[in-house]
Amino acid sequence: MGGFFSNRTFLYFVIAGGIIVLLVFNFWGWVFLQNLELQILNQLKKQLTHLGEVSTRLINAEDLYNLYPGQETSPTALYYQQLLYETKQSGNFETILILSVDGTLLVDYRINYLIGDSLKAFPLNQVKFNKALTGQYPEPELIHHGGEYFLTAYTPIVNALIGDVTGILVIESPAAFFSTLRYFKNGIMYFGLGGLVIILIFAAIILLAIRQLFRTERILVQRERLAQLGQMAATVAHEIRNPLSIIKGSADVLKKKYASEDEDLFSYIPEEIDRLNRLVNDFLQFARPRKLTLEKLDPNELIKSIVTQIKNSKICLELMKNPPNISLERDAFKQIILNILENAEKSSGVNDKILIRTFLNSQNRKYFVIQINDAGSGMDDSELKEIFKPFYSTRASGSGLGLSISKQLTEEMNGNIWIESKKNLGTNVFLEFPL
Repeated sequence: MGGFFSNRTFLYFVIAGGIIVLLVFNFWGWVFLQNLELQILNQLKKQLTHLGEVSTRLINAEDLYNLYPGQETSPTALYYQQLLYETKQSGNFETILILSVDGTLLVDYRINYLIGDSLKAFPLNQVKFNKALTGQYPEPELIHHGGEYFLTAYTPIVNALIGDVTGILVIESPAAFFSTLRYFKNGIMYFGLGGLVIILIFAAIILLAIRQLFRTERILVQRERLAQLGQMAATVAHEIRNPLSIIKGSADVLKKKYASEDEDLFSYIPEEIDRLNRLVNDFLQFARPRKLTLEKLDPNELIKSIVTQIKNSKICLELMKNPPNISLERDAFKQIILNILENAEKSSGVNDKILIRTFLNSQNRKYFVIQINDAGSGMDDSELKEIFKPFYSTRASGSGLGLSISKQLTEEMNGNIWIESKKNLGTNVFLEFPL
């Protein structure tokens, strides 16, 4: 873990970079197709406008004055009907019409049309139609009608002698290419979104795997340190216990020799030696835990025997009737309860009670729960976060290993331990073991 990036940061950077590259690539593809569509559309508009201009040169504007309703079979009407049909066929147009200045039909390439008929089925663009009436050539429009794309041009038919517009040539050309292009654009968009979702899912999986990897790495490092601590603790314990035994033996000899003198020192020395021995035992047990042998035991009976042994009148029991036997290791369970009761005793006042309750989990009744409650000084949130860490203690004389060992032993017996506490409102310690 070094260099410009830590390993974790670098991996996060790579994943974020991959997502950004995918987004940029898909956005570039969409923009490319958008520009391609615009270029092709502009070219088609120019071609259709030009075709409209060429087609109107074949139409005599003065002839349109002579087309009235009922003259659909007149030579003039038939001539222009044939002209429109041939233009449609040669240009592969969808529709081609000649409209009067009031927007009604003058000539249609189809038979059985009526001069003066209104355009009910054709989507006439009134704005472009009005612009063509002024003699201008409006830009063809791309419309989406009936699930298909069409390009429609409005070309004015001008009487060259007087400069008046006598009619409008309307050409509608199919633009199926744009349907295909829009399909590709939507496909790229959906593909990009789908790819992004997949990448995000895989990124989430990878991130979880990375977190688990680093968590495992921390555990391995911690276990390696604990193994080293275990070796050191065994050596230190051996070197400490021998002098302690000699000191305790010497203190016993001195106490017997000067038994007539009332000296508190004779009681202080054994007490401190016992405390040092307990501290050494805690180090050894935490650093080199032993393998537990579980057996089915009555937890209530074990609790009763522990309370009877320590003879503390502050402890009250509320034990469930006929509890189920659970898999425990007798000495380990005893050590857990004693550690918790010791903490409760030291944080409680002289008249405060310590309550031990046993019951089944109310949610699924598959766990046996032991609750140890005290009305002592309690802990704040910052202390609760640290309480199970090795060597953390709120007391100057504590080793900081009692609850760490209790958690270790509880988990080795397939149980859970957690603490609920509020500053100056007491503490609840919960032990939960599967039935």
